[in-house]
Amino acid sequence: MLKSIRWRLVISYLFLAVVIVATVGLLAMWAAGRYVQRQEIEHLTTNAQNIAEQAASLLARNAAPEELDQLAAAASFFGDVRVRILDSNRDLLADSDLSVGGDDFAWFVLTPKDIDEFINVEGLEGWIVSPFSPEFLERFFTEGFSRYQLMPRAMMRSLPDDGSGTIIRRSNSPWGSLFYFDTGRAREVIEENLTSQIEDPGERSREIVTVPVGDEDQPLGYIELSGGVNYRSQALATTRQALLIAGSGAVILAVLIGLVMGRRISAPITELTRVSQSMSSGDLSARADVREGDELGTLGSQFNQMADQLETSFAQLAAERDALRRFIADASHELRTPITALKNFNELLRGPALDDPQAQQEFLAESKQQIDRLAWITDNLLDLSRLDAGIAALDFAMHDINEIIQAVLPPFRNRFAEKGIRVTLKLDESLPGLQCDRARLESAVSNLIDNAVKFSDQGGEIEIGSQGSQESIQVWVKDHGQGIPEETQPHIFERFYRGPDNDQGGSGLGLSIVQSTVNAHRGSIKVESRAGEGSCFTITLPLAEGR
Repeated sequence: MLKSIRWRLVISYLFLAVVIVATVGLLAMWAAGRYVQRQEIEHLTTNAQNIAEQAASLLARNAAPEELDQLAAAASFFGDVRVRILDSNRDLLADSDLSVGGDDFAWFVLTPKDIDEFINVEGLEGWIVSPFSPEFLERFFTEGFSRYQLMPRAMMRSLPDDGSGTIIRRSNSPWGSLFYFDTGRAREVIEENLTSQIEDPGERSREIVTVPVGDEDQPLGYIELSGGVNYRSQALATTRQALLIAGSGAVILAVLIGLVMGRRISAPITELTRVSQSMSSGDLSARADVREGDELGTLGSQFNQMADQLETSFAQLAAERDALRRFIADASHELRTPITALKNFNELLRGPALDDPQAQQEFLAESKQQIDRLAWITDNLLDLSRLDAGIAALDFAMHDINEIIQAVLPPFRNRFAEKGIRVTLKLDESLPGLQCDRARLESAVSNLIDNAVKFSDQGGEIEIGSQGSQESIQVWVKDHGQGIPEETQPHIFERFYRGPDNDQGGSGLGLSIVQSTVNAHRGSIKVESRAGEGSCFTITLPLAEGR
């Protein structure tokens, strides 16, 4: 599975998602922890400053330790923190933890009609209770702590059964203190609250804040707050849970996206693999289905282009193979005739003509013709192969094309005369010089004139001409003879090809040699012909040879 690009991409997406979520999570938890920590310190500092304002008057008049204990206990009760009051030398004066003694505190507030009765109850001496009113808390902090004191819940058992009152009870929670006001008959309210479980606030904060009381340069003492609710751990736990949920979602999303993207990426590659397997099995027509315009789409297009070129190359090779087979067959056929003739002449010379000098001379003359024919065929085949392969040695020089045309005419004068052929020359005398191999170009023009004479009727006419332009020179040979049927015209430049009605003999190499010679000069040759109306062969040669 790991060798698949699709699953590698999925694993990469998964790894990336885990790394990102882990990095963001750590940064988020660090940022959240720092923020909550600053808020805790700011909260403790604000509360400590408020307590310091209340403690300033007590420390200024050297208040009794009970009053300081009462202030520390009350501030601890409402702030859910440990409160320590220190003198100017940082010696301990009051500690809410020591004053509480492990008990939970609450106010028991009496109604006005019961307060006088409850004040002198045995066991409550020294404890001052107050009627409950909306201004109670405000008076508690503004009128001093000598009148209003916190009463441990255990001491509230000493209250009478009758009468009514209100207990203000604090309940701890991870996110701060909750206050409850329970009103009813004193004994019932007290018993209910005394039997209730005190909730564990959980882990406490380790932050400690100390602020001076009075002047910062010469403080009367110090207020130290510590042991508050650890909001930081709660915030981090919540953040951790949120990140865990978000991380799980990100992992699932990364896997889904990885599967989708992996399929989109691997599908074109799978398609290319399928097409390449089809091509390797011999189906060169197979092509990739290119739909995307991205890099893989470009790869698919290039693959299809390569397949097109490969199919074309194989088709050309197949055509060349077939042509080679035909060439070998035709060459074998052409060579078989003179070889058979020579074999027969040799047997006759050794047999019946052994004692006949005249027959020997005839057979030797025929043998020479056949040997010349073999030499001509083999020489021309070799020359033709060199021209087609581009390895023939060409002697390029500047020549006048009209001189080349006139130079090849004398050998044909007798043949012209024998068939009564009238030759017309239409030569452009203003033509520039042509960079060419004169001997080979003379051979090409000679072949065209030879064909024109061969296929012209008795008393016919042959037109030979030249003309030029700024880019090329054209030479044409036109006859008014038999013409070439349209269906055979595409084959006349093939080696050893002779038309079905060709009774003029020949090896069928002449036009192939002409075409190869013209191609070697980077030119072209074309034919215009109609059966019974003659033929016109036109050679076009470029002026700028570039050699």
